[in-house]
Amino acid sequence: MRSSCLVHWASSLKTIIEASFMCTKPDVIVVGAGLAGMSAAIAAAAQGASVVVIDRGHGGGTSAVSGGVVYAGGGTRQQAIAGYGDDSPENMCRYLALEVGSAVSDATLSTFCRESVHMIEWLESLGAKFEGTLCPFRTSFPTSQYSLYFSGNEKARPFSDVARPAPRGHRAVAAHQSGMSMTGRDLWQAVFESALHIGIKFHAASWVQELRLDTRGAVGGIRFRVMSPDAPLFRVHKALTRNAAELHAMSMQPVAAVLDRIANFIWDRQAKDEEMHSGAVILAAGSYIRDKGLSRQYIPWSYRVATLGTAGDDGGGIRLAQSVGAAVDFLNHSSVSRMLYPPESLSEGIVVSPNVLPQSPLNHHISRVPPRLVIQYDLKLGG
Repeated sequence: MRSSCLVHWASSLKTIIEASFMCTKPDVIVVGAGLAGMSAAIAAAAQGASVVVIDRGHGGGTSAVSGGVVYAGGGTRQQAIAGYGDDSPENMCRYLALEVGSAVSDATLSTFCRESVHMIEWLESLGAKFEGTLCPFRTSFPTSQYSLYFSGNEKARPFSDVARPAPRGHRAVAAHQSGMSMTGRDLWQAVFESALHIGIKFHAASWVQELRLDTRGAVGGIRFRVMSPDAPLFRVHKALTRNAAELHAMSMQPVAAVLDRIANFIWDRQAKDEEMHSGAVILAAGSYIRDKGLSRQYIPWSYRVATLGTAGDDGGGIRLAQSVGAAVDFLNHSSVSRMLYPPESLSEGIVVSPNVLPQSPLNHHISRVPPRLVIQYDLKLGG
């Protein structure tokens, strides 16, 4: 019975995706089908817009190979279950203001904290699942036994001096998970399926080549190349890109690069040129960590560490925006981590390294270890 239900579900989903090719002039085009792109598409559809999502892969992007952790607080249902229901948007904002510094504006940070509870509830309304089982020990990523944890520096000073510590790492729950299995694909899949079922159209294996301008000089559509679902090697292309994405997530870039090249070889020979007009285009096409030129320009030390991202993180969306005069900022910002996880009972002390101020307590989360320390690999532990 279960097998026949899965076959029926897969057949229905294939029909929905193939029907996407009938929509040629939507109100909104979204470029990129990760969590950001699909969320934007659903938000636009909720306002009555017809939406088409374009993705150079088959959906998911880096979101689908992530841990599936959503940072949320301010009194979520899951926090209340774990005994931290007194967390407030103001308390969350005080912590994050110290943690993120100038990375985002005060207004953006305030909005994020104020709407955090609603964000989790919104994701749950789309089919995502989160629970309030609190991880009792410090970790960068909990096992499947837990779905809520302290994912930042909430317990460490000076953060605990300005805000009451509260667990805000909400790990998505998967139907069949074990150990340290990632649940990013389960989170993304719930959002993606919800999008399809409310009428959002999806074009997989579609690479946007150019943003089209209308007679007023405003963006009015795209020129792209697309591989039809009926193409002989469409399923092979899908398997190659997804396997490559998972290998990228495991920092197995050389092997992933081989699969990416084979997938691109297939796509180059079976994709066809298309155009699509629209009143608005939203770019949510990933980062640039897979582009050597941009990486050397903005984060030149990145070649010395393992980087995370899929083939779609090649800066394509950034270049599309720049091609029509858009300004960009914060390209020299990055997130760096170095796993320093001795037993918690032994992690009392400070990190000491040449040219780095000895002010990094070991009870800090990995995100607070200075990037220079990650690159030098010459740390000493003192206490």
